[in-house]
Amino acid sequence: MKKNILILIFLFISLMGISQNREGSLFYSTVEKTESTYKINIDIFEVGKIEYIEIQLVDENKNELASDMAQLILRKGKYFLSYKDKEKPVYPENIDLALKNEYNDINYPQINIKLYDANLRILDYSQTVFY
Repeated sequence: MKKNILILIFLFISLMGISQNREGSLFYSTVEKTESTYKINIDIFEVGKIEYIEIQLVDENKNELASDMAQLILRKGKYFLSYKDKEKPVYPENIDLALKNEYNDINYPQINIKLYDANLRILDYSQTVFY
């Protein structure tokens, strides 16, 4: 009986680790490249002190080609995103951003996503390289 309980506890803990594969990261992102834009979706797990989101397009030599900054605003218990002179309500688990793709001739474009606090300190970072 004790052996069965231990096996169940072990399986439960293992499944928790697999389903919560977020340890150490504040967000998950996906990036889709089209001829004209990079479509970025961000799922923020822990909003905490996050106030700004920066997206950057860099080339294979890490030269910045384009970037945009968005501001995440908490107002009356709801989140709003200020991006490209527009403000709209958002859910931190589903933030969509786009960066214009004017550099189709680079070999290995890379999209960097950085989350900042109010003092512009980096809280988390991710990168996606296209091969």
